[in-house]
Amino acid sequence: MSQGFLSFRSARSAGLALVCFYLFCTLGSAVTVTLSEDPAYETLRPCAQSCFFAGVYDRVANALGCTTDPDPENACYCRPDLQSAATGFLEDCVDESCGQNMDVTSALSIYSAYCSRNNFDVASTTPGSTPTSLPINSDSENISTTSTRTGTTSPSPAQTDEATNADSGNVLNAGDIAGIVVGVLGFIGTVIAAWFGYKTFNARRQASRNHMDP
Repeated sequence: MSQGFLSFRSARSAGLALVCFYLFCTLGSAVTVTLSEDPAYETLRPCAQSCFFAGVYDRVANALGCTTDPDPENACYCRPDLQSAATGFLEDCVDESCGQNMDVTSALSIYSAYCSRNNFDVASTTPGSTPTSLPINSDSENISTTSTRTGTTSPSPAQTDEATNADSGNVLNAGDIAGIVVGVLGFIGTVIAAWFGYKTFNARRQASRNHMDP
């Protein structure tokens, strides 16, 4: 009886260890945005820095529809299909705030370099090259802006909200992924533990029968 109980506990411990390992790997890959710690970011003029962050509020992540509470993750912030929207937002915002093309170029370069260092594919970004842009978002309102470089008007707030919600709905955050991993691996661990317990029980029952036979 004691041997069967110990085997069951060992199987359960192995299953839990497997769950913890995969959970650790999954959460470890969910790296949060640290662009504000980049030395190159400190070289930007305050008018350009304000387009990245307003205090601790990440304006780029908000424009992309990324989760900002808790901190946004690189997986959304540098997602290849969202980079054109990010650079479009920065281009419009920095141009409006600073009024200098050099500031725009520096901001785009810093964003692209940050994503590249974090192993994301990055397209060439130069002022005026981004095909689309999102309106500049603030805590209190969405401001529709007109690009003076291309002569096109940004989408309306309603259209932007729909596009943002569609993008954010396709992104699984770390909590969703962790929940899926824990559920699947917990089930696997339970099956393994049950199998070991069943095998031990059968072995002990067979041994008991052999002992009782004349």
